[in-house]
Amino acid sequence: MANDQNTSPLNIKRTAFDSTGHLGSLYDAHRDHVLETLNITFEKPPDQYPQKAQCILEKGHINDKRNALELIGIDEQLRLSLLLNLTTKNGITELINYSYPINQYTRIIRYTYIHREEEFPGDRQIVQTWLHSIKPEENATHIITSISWGIDIIIIL
Repeated sequence: MANDQNTSPLNIKRTAFDSTGHLGSLYDAHRDHVLETLNITFEKPPDQYPQKAQCILEKGHINDKRNALELIGIDEQLRLSLLLNLTTKNGITELINYSYPINQYTRIIRYTYIHREEEFPGDRQIVQTWLHSIKPEENATHIITSISWGIDIIIIL
């Protein structure tokens, strides 16, 4: 589950389709694959329970050429990985196969509920020090530094 739009140039926000990732997990964004979880110890702030809910209603447009996953905010690199079968399609990612036209009569209802959030300490230097001391073997492109737990429900009419 993705978190709020509080991204910086050093952070990316991605909706996870598999729940194997944890704080400190290495992530390969090219293949959308969680690699290994690093053994990092830190004074973890208590999990936050914001219980945020959001419901969005969007309508399609005449000659709308967007993919259903694009309509719900899934980034183009992940959509490409799904189209090339580099990532397994399951759950919400099956929308990549949505074959009906999206036009002015299409309605998209998206309900998002975030139950719990957890994150690394905000000090970027601490995380960089951990990475340099551990020297992971994997070809990771990112490390998971925050997680929002919840649900996404998509209805396309």
